[in-house]
Amino acid sequence: RIRSFEIDRCAGVELSALVEPDPGLRAGLAADFPSVPVLHSMDDLWKDEATARRTAGIWCCTGTGIHEQVVVEGAAHGKDVAVEKPVAASVPEILRCYDACAQAGVELFCSYQRRFDPAYGALKERCVDKLGDIASIHAVFRDHPMPSIDFLLSGGDIFHDLMVHDMDYIRWITGDEPVHLLALGTSFVPELRAAGVLDTATVMLRLRSGTSVTMELSRHSAYGYDQRIECFGSKGCRAAVQNPRAVEWEWSGPGGSQSAPLPHSFPQRFRQAYAAEVAHFGEVLRGHARPEFTQKDAIRVAVIAEAAKQSASTGRLFKLCYDTAVPTFRPVESVSSTSC
Repeated sequence: RIRSFEIDRCAGVELSALVEPDPGLRAGLAADFPSVPVLHSMDDLWKDEATARRTAGIWCCTGTGIHEQVVVEGAAHGKDVAVEKPVAASVPEILRCYDACAQAGVELFCSYQRRFDPAYGALKERCVDKLGDIASIHAVFRDHPMPSIDFLLSGGDIFHDLMVHDMDYIRWITGDEPVHLLALGTSFVPELRAAGVLDTATVMLRLRSGTSVTMELSRHSAYGYDQRIECFGSKGCRAAVQNPRAVEWEWSGPGGSQSAPLPHSFPQRFRQAYAAEVAHFGEVLRGHARPEFTQKDAIRVAVIAEAAKQSASTGRLFKLCYDTAVPTFRPVESVSSTSC
């Protein structure tokens, strides 16, 4: 629904059809968009020749498990495709998605919203160059509300689902890659602990330039959606993205100070970014832009997340190597290890 409303609001882009297999959700979309065909399946879209001809691109908002199916099908019908992160569930699937789009001569865009958020964009454009060499980066991702246990048990891995956002952003602003990585984590929910699913983690990385990176990840912030990052440079200066407030007010009195709550969750915090992503995909559809996020980005972020997952499960330090199209990683004894 988030994407549907943003597409509907975006100048120069319009909804040609919506596809939703769930009858209840389909009825809700039909009520929200009475002039837009709401179809049961992609097959229904292709059978409706007039609507299919009007459709220049597809935005895939499904669960990760069927991203590859939607991307490959859209490419086969000559449509540019946008997909929620990640592109697909594994590196082989990611490669097949990009291969299908390349063979069909269409574009594939994956949405990593920090690249389009005004605050995160300002840090990159106006602040980072003034720091000198970046000495350290600290990122915080504390989720709110906590997703359902069923979601977390069925694929809500904290590294592939949360860490990838900040990892993509850090790669984007530094133009650098991590070479050493250590991840630690735990679970405070018994069902998750029994299944080996983490709800809390810390990741420590060293980039090729020597920049130290720490990342905090949590599934259960009680006080709102907490998304922050700070960069500290060799000139002794810092640049940071702090949390916006749902509304801007503060109260101070004899009993202390109080301020407005944080945004409830990602739809509220990143609404401007989602609108900008849709506008960017519109430019891609018109041939005025190439997708901001590339195949190389997709593969590297996925490999780094998998290295973090394996580090947390084994307690080992990992070395990442970039001498092949798909990076590799292996356990090492210390950060002094340089060979791949």
